[in-house]
Amino acid sequence: MSSQHHFLNIPVYTTQQVNDIAGHYNSVIYNLHQKIDLLEEKIKTLEEKKPTIDQLSEFFTENVKKLTIFLNNKNENPITDPNQFERHLREKNPSLFHFYRMIYDSTNPNGKNPGAQEKLKSKVMVLCHSLANFRNDRTTNITNSIASFLYKNGLSKTIIKDLVHTWIL
Repeated sequence: MSSQHHFLNIPVYTTQQVNDIAGHYNSVIYNLHQKIDLLEEKIKTLEEKKPTIDQLSEFFTENVKKLTIFLNNKNENPITDPNQFERHLREKNPSLFHFYRMIYDSTNPNGKNPGAQEKLKSKVMVLCHSLANFRNDRTTNITNSIASFLYKNGLSKTIIKDLVHTWIL
């Protein structure tokens, strides 16, 4: 260890101690530079893998197409309960469930209270049905079910009619 100079209380190190401290310091700095280099390489790799807008558009289009087929292949009435809709997607088509979750998560549900989160689930479910309707000629059952759902949740008949006529539903 170092000895203390009696008058000034300043540590005095031997040459070997100074060399050891410098060696340790240089080793720490070298390791930090290595980690920085690795992180920069990872960032570069991630940036190269980042999808283009065309790839995102293709992904979205393909999932809306799959969603349309999935929702219209059912021989029963469309699901209008958002939790049942979510469960049905999760159980029957996990990739569409992830697409649904991507849309839902983009609405910032974690920043909202539980009641608002439930309303968001309903809105995303209606959006999924609407997207499927945009791609499909067979919209009557789905449109009627969504209109019924909206009416049960307090939307007026006039507004629902307007939505149907403007092709939102």
